[in-house]
Amino acid sequence: MIDEAVAALAHSDQARQSLTPDGRRREVRQLFRLVLRCVLAGRAKPIIRPSEQIAVHCYAAGIDLAEIQGSFTVLAEVLWRQLADALAGEQLVQALGLLAAITGAGKDAMARTYMALATRDRNDEQPADEPAAAGAGSGDLPRGAVQIDAVGQIAIITLGDRDNRNAIGAEMASRIIAALGSLRAQQVRAIILRAAPGMDVWSAGHDIGELPLASGTRWDTTTRWKS
Repeated sequence: MIDEAVAALAHSDQARQSLTPDGRRREVRQLFRLVLRCVLAGRAKPIIRPSEQIAVHCYAAGIDLAEIQGSFTVLAEVLWRQLADALAGEQLVQALGLLAAITGAGKDAMARTYMALATRDRNDEQPADEPAAAGAGSGDLPRGAVQIDAVGQIAIITLGDRDNRNAIGAEMASRIIAALGSLRAQQVRAIILRAAPGMDVWSAGHDIGELPLASGTRWDTTTRWKS
């Protein structure tokens, strides 16, 4: 699997040109071991701290966030294919779900660490009497449901509607679309969409309170339904 990932990465736009073939192999092997550790543990948490450390090292070396996540993306694609060939049915569904959780947690940890370092450096360089730039941790949209944090060409859109577990209704959807439009206008290269820290779910799905039923009734999340 490491050989396949290294070969795929060598021909990918996400490959880091600064790495030698041996360096690329070491990087993929390191990520593979992290993923395997999580698989054996049955949870994603063991990958978070190492991913943060990788981000710190790469940020100090001046490597772009998209580049440091490139190997992760390619390795995940290889693992998905391997799992699809080896497993079937419910076993495959569970394995793919765990893999998605592991790689998602690793990428999220990298992105959060990279953003924190970039924000820190930006604030250190900013004169004390100069107001903070819009989008740099201030949130271009109302806080709570949807928040933007952007530094340079990297942005994070955070969904924080804790009461509804980030169920996507018309209002939240419109805010997400507005956030994407704003970031596109700023020519942001990478956008991470995530739940607020501490939430146990990314999104509960569609807001059923806005789903019409065949009879013309609508769901009521308090009394189950109403006329």
